[in-house]
Amino acid sequence: MNKSVAITALAVSALALASCSTEASNDDSTDNGAMTQTATQESPETTEETSAETSETTTSEETSSETTTTTALSSGRFDEAALKSELEGMGYQCDDDDDCTKTEGAIIYDVDIDDDSVDVEVQGNDDLDQHFETILTDVGTAFGEYDFGGASWDEIQTWGIEAGEDEDTVLGNVELEHDRGEDDGIPSRDLSVELIES
Repeated sequence: MNKSVAITALAVSALALASCSTEASNDDSTDNGAMTQTATQESPETTEETSAETSETTTSEETSSETTTTTALSSGRFDEAALKSELEGMGYQCDDDDDCTKTEGAIIYDVDIDDDSVDVEVQGNDDLDQHFETILTDVGTAFGEYDFGGASWDEIQTWGIEAGEDEDTVLGNVELEHDRGEDDGIPSRDLSVELIES
């Protein structure tokens, strides 16, 4: 008697399982965008691994974001080490005095970093304006979202690109000086960004 009850119970279970599979199959054909629960279930290990990978990716992105947005010390000074690190990540060679240079063909990019100023210069005979815009973009990337007393790096860069031969202005809490000239007989263009003491 127990055997026949067990066999009957197994048969009922098998029919119920088959019925569920048929319903799931019908759901798939009716709604292509819907996925059955059995198709989306993952083992706990896979879920934990995926969660760990997502967590690692998020942490890595947050760290990179923190690096780019923390280029100023709490005193309102520039964080020389953070700027230097960002520029080195873009291929600049930096010395112990925080003077960072990069050479591409006959073009020399030079960024001199202090805690209260950044001097940007490009030298060369070939399309100096384009290379000046490139170095300003590099420095802007290094600064990230730094607030220059209400002015952004985009505003500083735009002013620098449009500035005349020898021109200066104040934007936010920085004084800007632009110059076109020659450095050792080589055409150059530079921009000085200096924090104004408050």
